[in-house]
Amino acid sequence: MKIAIVSQYSSPVEYGTYHRHFDLGKELREKGHEVIIVTASHHHFLHRDYTEEGVVSKHSFDSLDTYLIKTKSYEHAHSAVRIINWFLFTIRLFIYRNKVFKDIPTHIIVSSPSLFPFLIGIYYKIVKRSKFVIELRDMWPRTLIEVGKISRFHPLILLMSFVEKAGYYWSDFIISTFPYGNKHVSEKIKKPFRHTCIPQGFDDQYMSNSKPLSNDYIGKYLPSDKFIICYAGTIGLTNSLDTILEASKKLDKMYKDIYFLFVGEGKMKNEYQQKTQNQSNIAFAPRIEKSQVQSLLKKVNIVYDSVNNVPLYDYGISRNKWIDYMFAGKPVLLSCSSKGLSMINESDCGFIVPSENPEALEQEIVRISSISEESLKSIGFKGQKFVKENRTFRVLAEQLESVLLNVK
Repeated sequence: MKIAIVSQYSSPVEYGTYHRHFDLGKELREKGHEVIIVTASHHHFLHRDYTEEGVVSKHSFDSLDTYLIKTKSYEHAHSAVRIINWFLFTIRLFIYRNKVFKDIPTHIIVSSPSLFPFLIGIYYKIVKRSKFVIELRDMWPRTLIEVGKISRFHPLILLMSFVEKAGYYWSDFIISTFPYGNKHVSEKIKKPFRHTCIPQGFDDQYMSNSKPLSNDYIGKYLPSDKFIICYAGTIGLTNSLDTILEASKKLDKMYKDIYFLFVGEGKMKNEYQQKTQNQSNIAFAPRIEKSQVQSLLKKVNIVYDSVNNVPLYDYGISRNKWIDYMFAGKPVLLSCSSKGLSMINESDCGFIVPSENPEALEQEIVRISSISEESLKSIGFKGQKFVKENRTFRVLAEQLESVLLNVK
């Protein structure tokens, strides 16, 4: 097979945080398939700049032919430039399609959340007879409506909805990283479609070779005499961290041994730091390299994540950070009211409280802090065992290869 993966926000591991397609691409190449990756030169998941040469530049990352489509630089996920880049990426890829796709791909995989590249997949399906596969990593524009509170009648939302439905309609197969993506798609189109879930994964070799943290970082942010609850990731509007911040305020005076650590960057970080500046039980640490995450997580007691209380998450959840959390063998504390399946309840590796409920979270944190270290290790081990058996990219690539070989 000649496989083209179009993903505006992908990057090799040394350049950014989202490298799923490079890992899957390497596995598919080892199985004898030709693979190219098409991505953007600038996006908010990058922590290092590429060396660019023109509107389209060809590179080799992890021995994979990679085409960078030149886009505009921006600082954070909420920048208006991000929207401009959706159009810029798609238009430039279409204009330079013959330079990128020198050999017509037998299969073209287009990954969301950027929806407009679906149009490239539709073109190659209709005109070039390629098989068009969609990968849903997020349900846009639904996320913008339910979490971002943007009107469903906003012109941009209407345009995105049109492109989304067109993509689903013309696709040969739909993959989602969350379990019930088929339910979402069935609400958008009425024709039959084929679907499977291929969730988030990891490279076992990469994760097992973690780089150490500096002694200064450890001394400043990881006290050895505290029960540390850690959140690692983007600190933004959609990450629903207000709940744990509220709980931390109530626990500050009564439970001196409980400590909250937030590692990462994001639009809300400065505001949260100001709100909690009088607390002694909380710290906001700078983002670390992806290769250092396991070293960080090994030094905390439990890990935390949260989602908003919206119907969006009833379709199931599969988050990249959960892979990191579970591989580290740490129990996961999750604020989530979703009715959908997740890796956390599937593997029974943590604790779940209702979304946006600081009181319930506060009580659960106090309860967990009294559980023995041995018992917490046992709970965390369940998650570690689960991801090692089910979420390596070698396993996921076998599932993807089976899908592509059977697309008719």
